[in-house]
Amino acid sequence: TYYLNPNNKYIVEPGQDDFDDAAKTVTIGNDGKAAFSIKAVDSGTFNLQFYADNSMEEIEKEIELTFTKARITASADKDKYFIGTDIKLSGTNEAEDPLYYYIEGVNLPFRKIDKNNDEMMKNVKGSKNWEATIRGKYISDLKPDAGGYTIYISTMNIDSGDKEKALTGANAYTAVPINLVQPEIRITSASEVVAHGDKLVIKGVAESTNRIKYYIFG
Repeated sequence: TYYLNPNNKYIVEPGQDDFDDAAKTVTIGNDGKAAFSIKAVDSGTFNLQFYADNSMEEIEKEIELTFTKARITASADKDKYFIGTDIKLSGTNEAEDPLYYYIEGVNLPFRKIDKNNDEMMKNVKGSKNWEATIRGKYISDLKPDAGGYTIYISTMNIDSGDKEKALTGANAYTAVPINLVQPEIRITSASEVVAHGDKLVIKGVAESTNRIKYYIFG
């Protein structure tokens, strides 16, 4: 694949398919066809010019190209998560580059979430749609405080905690704010007096778990 730069003028010559960016020369084989890709580093409208001289007549062709910056969208399935529960994210990726995930928040410096280990489960729904689940155990192992956190989704892969490089150096990125809440166990009703041989009935709510333990002191 040969990459042409917008706003340049290229000379088209016969010969074996090739591209010389320094000389601004494109050589095309006997079939008269060549395929090139154009990769823009910024958004805007650009002109790409081709010039050919076949000793019979001069041919000049100008192509106007418009580039827009790719966008990533992302959303979480909830605004609030109990610490230890999975965080489900989904969105679109116009850049179609691989996505990388980062998190920062209360007493938690910016860091990468490694999607290659057990920290994440990723499911690409299509060429531009994506889903990802951050494991609840990974969140718990960070020992986070309750409060606000931000999950960043970027096309830049940075293993260090360099937030500026991970975001501003990316083709596209976005952010999702979430709140982490400390789960609680609450008793809503209980028998105050229990006769010998009767059942002790305790009712309550246990957040973010399906199993609790009882302890009796007395």
